[in-house]
Amino acid sequence: TGVERCHFHGCWTCSHASHGVLIDSSSTGVIKTLEFIGHHAMFNGADGIHLGRGDTLKVVGSSCDDNQSSGIAIGSDATLVSSSSMRHNKFGCYLLPTATRTSVVGNIMDGNQIINLAGIPAVFANNFQ
Repeated sequence: TGVERCHFHGCWTCSHASHGVLIDSSSTGVIKTLEFIGHHAMFNGADGIHLGRGDTLKVVGSSCDDNQSSGIAIGSDATLVSSSSMRHNKFGCYLLPTATRTSVVGNIMDGNQIINLAGIPAVFANNFQ
């Protein structure tokens, strides 16, 4: 079992006590090709979107701000996340140094309590911090 090839377009995950979207690192099964496009993950008690594991995870053109932690966090064990892409979003990002094959391009990185880039993605360009 698992989750594969899901396309979330224009969804809202706002005002939760914890994460807006949580893909937990302890999840089992295949987690592959999840796309969040035009997503709103705001006013959450933790991260707007927390990617704990999976392959080919994309967040594009989304607003992930005003959260109590990061807008988008690549989770507690980034070795479980491969091929992630964050493009043209408004968010604060937390990225572990072990994350691989990650692209962070064309984002406005502000508006959350934690606004840092703890790791160095494979591609990091044209972001406002």
